[in-house]
Amino acid sequence: MAKITKYLLVTGIISLTTACSTITTTVPANRFDTPEVSGGLLKGSFEFGLQGSHDLTIIQDTSINPPNTADPTFKRVNDDFYLGGAIGVIDRLDLQLKAPLSQRQMFQAKFQIAGDPVSVAKAGNTSLAVSAGISPHTTSGSNTHLFQNVSNASYNIDFLAYDAAVIGGYRLTNTVLIYASAFAYFNNYDGKLTQTLGGASTQEYTFDGKVKQRGGNLGVMLSANEMFLKLEGVYSSVIVNQLSGSDSTKRTYFGLSIGGNW
Repeated sequence: MAKITKYLLVTGIISLTTACSTITTTVPANRFDTPEVSGGLLKGSFEFGLQGSHDLTIIQDTSINPPNTADPTFKRVNDDFYLGGAIGVIDRLDLQLKAPLSQRQMFQAKFQIAGDPVSVAKAGNTSLAVSAGISPHTTSGSNTHLFQNVSNASYNIDFLAYDAAVIGGYRLTNTVLIYASAFAYFNNYDGKLTQTLGGASTQEYTFDGKVKQRGGNLGVMLSANEMFLKLEGVYSSVIVNQLSGSDSTKRTYFGLSIGGNW
């Protein structure tokens, strides 16, 4: 029994320490943007919910030497937790913060071109808005690989994501808003992976890529007593080009959010 226990412990340790380590980032799909802004200085809103997104693996396994930097892949994520907020600057301009759990925050501005803002909108209100957002950030990390040719791998990646959309909507009633948008999202990145080999020597590998997502969404916002519920579907096409490799996918996602206005 003691020998069996020892064998299982050693096997478990080897399994854990030889497990591959990936480098990933996330591309959001659902947006939860309506064309009606808050409607004045310091008026605003908050919301939280679940959104769909694309999970992009940039490097599959940092413990392999040399690493495969030319095979990025997407997979579907259906339940990314989402937080968002907006604050009015002038009657037709909001500043927004989007903070999904698995993604970096995006700062966004939304300008309403036509129609009444949410604070005074009534049945029959037709609205149109444009938005633009940006998210510059850096991420880094390291992984220790025992029993491998690569004993340690560390990486540093700079991202620059930006986004633009045109959003339209119509209020069927005082409490029901139908909205839709066409959007484009881009995320450029470049990074460096440093591997420490079995001895004391190190090797460095650089990589970069460009993510492009285009799509459209359709949603409904139900509101009552300053609270609201958004239900939204989105269809998008997303592609990544990284060195000599690429991947693309076209998918439909559904999301929901709950929040309030003040």
